[in-house]
Amino acid sequence: MRRQVSFDEFEHGEVVCDDPEQQILALNLQNEGGQNVLALRLRLCGRDVGIQYSEKHLLDFQQLLRTAGE
Repeated sequence: MRRQVSFDEFEHGEVVCDDPEQQILALNLQNEGGQNVLALRLRLCGRDVGIQYSEKHLLDFQQLLRTAGE
């Protein structure tokens, strides 16, 4: 069973995320050959978790990151 991350864990717990920008930019939409789960992988309070995105939100996020990097 998948457990939801509580607000307190996210706000006050240890969060470790390796290169989040690169992780987001490396995810591919399904029509680009991507996988079904579009998620940013991180470690929260000693547990491996992911923040999942819909294809639309991922595309918006990727465009925002690319624009910010220009």
